[in-house]
Amino acid sequence: MSIEISGIFKSFGAKTVLRGASLFVPDGSAACLGGANGCGKTTLLKILSTLSLADAGEVLVNGVSAESFPIAARAQMAFVASGEGGFYESLSLQNNLLFFGRMRNVRDTLLKGRIKELAKRFGIVEWLGEAVSHCSSGIRRKAAILRSALYKPSVYLIDEFSESLDDNSREAVCAFFREEMARGCACLIVSNHSIDAKMLNASMCRLNDGEIKPA
Repeated sequence: MSIEISGIFKSFGAKTVLRGASLFVPDGSAACLGGANGCGKTTLLKILSTLSLADAGEVLVNGVSAESFPIAARAQMAFVASGEGGFYESLSLQNNLLFFGRMRNVRDTLLKGRIKELAKRFGIVEWLGEAVSHCSSGIRRKAAILRSALYKPSVYLIDEFSESLDDNSREAVCAFFREEMARGCACLIVSNHSIDAKMLNASMCRLNDGEIKPA
Protein backbone atom coordinates (compact mmCIF):
# COMPACT_ATOMS: atom_id res chain seq x y z
CA MET A 1 0.00 0.00 0.00
CA SER A 2 1.23 3.50 -0.80
CA ILE A 3 0.98 6.47 1.58
CA GLU A 4 0.25 9.95 0.27
CA ILE A 5 0.20 13.01 2.53
CA SER A 6 -1.24 16.06 0.82
CA GLY A 7 -1.28 19.59 2.27
CA ILE A 8 -1.61 18.65 5.95
CA PHE A 9 -2.11 21.50 8.42
CA LYS A 10 -2.29 21.09 12.20
CA SER A 11 -2.31 23.68 14.98
CA PHE A 12 -2.43 23.47 18.75
CA GLY A 13 -3.93 26.73 19.92
CA ALA A 14 -1.85 29.55 18.48
CA LYS A 15 1.01 27.21 17.53
CA THR A 16 0.95 25.76 14.00
CA VAL A 17 3.17 22.69 13.67
CA LEU A 18 2.21 21.44 10.19
CA ARG A 19 1.90 23.91 7.31
CA GLY A 20 0.90 22.00 4.21
CA ALA A 21 3.09 18.95 4.80
CA SER A 22 3.11 16.65 1.76
CA LEU A 23 4.89 13.37 1.03
CA PHE A 24 4.40 10.27 -1.13
CA VAL A 25 5.73 6.86 -0.11
CA PRO A 26 5.11 4.25 -2.86
CA ASP A 27 4.30 0.66 -2.01
CA GLY A 28 7.42 -1.41 -1.49
CA SER A 29 9.50 1.55 -0.30
CA ALA A 30 10.45 3.51 2.80
CA ALA A 31 10.99 7.12 3.78
CA CYS A 32 12.89 8.35 6.83
CA LEU A 33 11.55 11.60 8.26
CA GLY A 34 13.90 13.72 10.34
CA GLY A 35 13.52 17.08 12.01
CA ALA A 36 14.08 18.99 15.24
CA ASN A 37 12.44 17.97 18.49
CA GLY A 38 8.88 19.26 18.66
CA CYS A 39 8.63 20.04 14.94
CA GLY A 40 5.56 17.84 14.42
CA LYS A 41 6.93 14.46 13.30
CA THR A 42 4.97 12.43 15.85
CA THR A 43 1.88 14.56 15.26
CA LEU A 44 2.07 13.69 11.57
CA LEU A 45 2.32 9.95 12.32
CA LYS A 46 -0.72 10.18 14.58
CA ILE A 47 -2.69 11.87 11.80
CA LEU A 48 -1.65 9.16 9.36
CA SER A 49 -2.69 6.43 11.79
CA THR A 50 -6.07 8.21 12.39
CA LEU A 51 -5.27 8.75 16.09
CA SER A 52 -5.47 12.49 15.45
CA LEU A 53 -7.29 14.68 12.94
CA ALA A 54 -5.69 17.23 10.63
CA ASP A 55 -7.10 20.76 10.46
CA ALA A 56 -6.82 20.60 6.67
CA GLY A 57 -5.33 18.41 3.98
CA GLU A 58 -5.75 14.78 3.04
CA VAL A 59 -4.18 11.40 3.72
CA LEU A 60 -4.50 8.78 1.00
CA VAL A 61 -3.71 5.11 1.55
CA ASN A 62 -3.47 3.22 -1.73
CA GLY A 63 -5.24 6.16 -3.36
CA VAL A 64 -8.19 6.09 -0.95
CA SER A 65 -8.88 8.85 1.58
CA ALA A 66 -8.07 7.66 5.11
CA GLU A 67 -11.32 9.23 6.34
CA SER A 68 -13.35 6.86 4.18
CA PHE A 69 -10.94 3.95 4.54
CA PRO A 70 -12.83 0.84 5.78
CA ILE A 71 -12.11 -0.14 9.38
CA ALA A 72 -10.88 -3.56 8.27
CA ALA A 73 -8.42 -1.90 5.91
CA ARG A 74 -7.23 0.57 8.56
CA ALA A 75 -6.23 -2.46 10.60
CA GLN A 76 -3.51 -3.02 7.99
CA MET A 77 -1.75 0.13 9.23
CA ALA A 78 0.71 -0.46 12.09
CA PHE A 79 1.71 2.51 14.27
CA VAL A 80 4.61 2.04 16.68
CA ALA A 81 4.93 5.01 19.01
CA SER A 82 8.22 6.20 20.47
CA GLY A 83 9.10 5.07 23.97
CA GLU A 84 8.79 1.62 25.45
CA GLY A 85 5.65 0.31 23.86
CA GLY A 86 2.69 0.50 26.27
CA PHE A 87 2.93 -3.08 27.50
CA TYR A 88 1.35 -4.52 30.66
CA GLU A 89 4.29 -4.42 33.03
CA SER A 90 3.37 -7.37 35.28
CA LEU A 91 2.62 -9.77 32.42
CA SER A 92 5.30 -11.75 30.64
CA LEU A 93 6.41 -10.53 27.25
CA GLN A 94 4.92 -13.69 25.71
CA ASN A 95 1.50 -13.08 27.30
CA ASN A 96 1.57 -9.44 26.24
CA LEU A 97 2.19 -10.45 22.63
CA LEU A 98 -0.50 -13.14 22.77
CA PHE A 99 -2.97 -10.62 24.14
CA PHE A 100 -2.28 -7.97 21.49
CA GLY A 101 -2.24 -10.56 18.70
CA ARG A 102 -5.63 -11.90 19.80
CA MET A 103 -6.95 -8.33 19.89
CA ARG A 104 -6.06 -8.25 16.19
CA ASN A 105 -7.91 -11.53 15.63
CA VAL A 106 -4.79 -13.51 14.78
CA ARG A 107 -5.55 -17.20 15.35
CA ASP A 108 -3.53 -18.81 18.15
CA THR A 109 -2.11 -21.47 15.83
CA LEU A 110 -0.60 -18.75 13.66
CA LEU A 111 0.08 -16.29 16.46
CA LYS A 112 2.33 -18.50 18.56
CA GLY A 113 4.41 -19.45 15.55
CA ARG A 114 4.69 -15.82 14.47
CA ILE A 115 5.85 -14.73 17.94
CA LYS A 116 8.47 -17.48 18.05
CA GLU A 117 9.71 -16.71 14.54
CA LEU A 118 10.08 -12.96 15.08
CA ALA A 119 11.45 -13.28 18.63
CA LYS A 120 14.21 -15.47 17.22
CA ARG A 121 14.94 -12.97 14.45
CA PHE A 122 15.08 -10.06 16.90
CA GLY A 123 17.10 -11.96 19.51
CA ILE A 124 14.56 -11.84 22.35
CA VAL A 125 13.48 -15.49 22.68
CA GLU A 126 15.02 -15.77 26.16
CA TRP A 127 12.97 -12.76 27.30
CA LEU A 128 9.55 -14.09 26.32
CA GLY A 129 8.93 -15.61 29.75
CA GLU A 130 10.06 -12.52 31.65
CA ALA A 131 7.76 -9.83 33.01
CA VAL A 132 7.97 -6.71 30.87
CA SER A 133 9.06 -4.77 33.97
CA HIS A 134 12.31 -6.79 33.85
CA CYS A 135 13.04 -5.96 30.20
CA SER A 136 15.44 -3.26 29.05
CA SER A 137 14.46 -0.39 26.77
CA GLY A 138 16.04 -2.15 23.79
CA ILE A 139 14.13 -5.39 24.43
CA ARG A 140 10.88 -3.45 24.78
CA ARG A 141 11.57 -1.58 21.57
CA LYS A 142 12.12 -4.76 19.60
CA ALA A 143 9.03 -6.28 21.21
CA ALA A 144 6.95 -3.25 20.16
CA ILE A 145 8.08 -3.69 16.54
CA LEU A 146 7.41 -7.43 16.79
CA ARG A 147 3.92 -6.71 18.13
CA SER A 148 3.17 -4.46 15.15
CA ALA A 149 4.19 -7.22 12.75
CA LEU A 150 2.06 -10.01 14.23
CA TYR A 151 -0.87 -9.44 11.88
CA LYS A 152 1.26 -8.68 8.80
CA PRO A 153 0.21 -5.07 8.13
CA SER A 154 0.68 -3.37 4.78
CA VAL A 155 1.79 0.03 6.14
CA TYR A 156 4.29 0.68 8.95
CA LEU A 157 4.39 4.04 10.75
CA ILE A 158 7.33 3.85 13.17
CA ASP A 159 8.42 6.62 15.54
CA GLU A 160 12.16 6.45 16.35
CA PHE A 161 12.47 2.71 15.69
CA SER A 162 16.22 2.46 16.27
CA GLU A 163 16.40 4.23 19.63
CA SER A 164 17.91 1.95 22.32
CA LEU A 165 18.94 -0.66 19.73
CA ASP A 166 22.49 -1.96 19.47
CA ASP A 167 24.11 -2.38 16.05
CA ASN A 168 23.14 -6.04 15.65
CA SER A 169 19.55 -5.34 16.67
CA ARG A 170 19.32 -2.42 14.26
CA GLU A 171 20.50 -4.63 11.41
CA ALA A 172 18.03 -7.39 12.34
CA VAL A 173 15.11 -4.94 12.42
CA CYS A 174 16.18 -3.23 9.18
CA ALA A 175 16.51 -6.61 7.45
CA PHE A 176 12.98 -7.43 8.57
CA PHE A 177 11.62 -4.14 7.20
CA ARG A 178 13.44 -4.68 3.90
CA GLU A 179 11.66 -8.03 3.58
CA GLU A 180 8.34 -6.39 4.41
CA MET A 181 8.94 -3.83 1.67
CA ALA A 182 9.75 -6.66 -0.73
CA ARG A 183 6.19 -7.95 -0.22
CA GLY A 184 4.81 -4.47 -1.02
CA CYS A 185 4.64 -2.70 2.34
CA ALA A 186 5.18 1.05 2.63
CA CYS A 187 7.16 2.31 5.63
CA LEU A 188 7.35 5.82 7.06
CA ILE A 189 10.03 5.93 9.74
CA VAL A 190 10.74 8.90 11.99
CA SER A 191 14.51 9.01 12.45
CA ASN A 192 17.29 11.58 12.42
CA HIS A 193 19.93 8.92 11.79
CA SER A 194 21.17 8.72 8.21
CA ILE A 195 22.37 5.17 8.88
CA ASP A 196 18.72 4.11 9.30
CA ALA A 197 17.85 5.46 5.87
CA LYS A 198 20.89 3.76 4.35
CA MET A 199 20.14 0.39 5.93
CA LEU A 200 16.48 0.59 4.87
CA ASN A 201 17.29 1.81 1.34
CA ALA A 202 14.96 4.67 2.24
CA SER A 203 14.67 8.22 0.98
CA MET A 204 15.58 10.84 3.61
CA CYS A 205 13.47 13.94 4.20
CA ARG A 206 13.04 16.54 6.92
CA LEU A 207 10.13 18.30 8.51
CA ASN A 208 11.07 21.97 8.77
CA ASP A 209 8.72 24.88 9.54
CA GLY A 210 5.77 22.56 9.04
CA GLU A 211 6.78 21.40 5.56
CA ILE A 212 8.49 18.20 4.36
CA LYS A 213 11.55 18.71 2.19
CA PRO A 214 14.27 16.40 0.84
CA ALA A 215 17.20 16.06 3.26
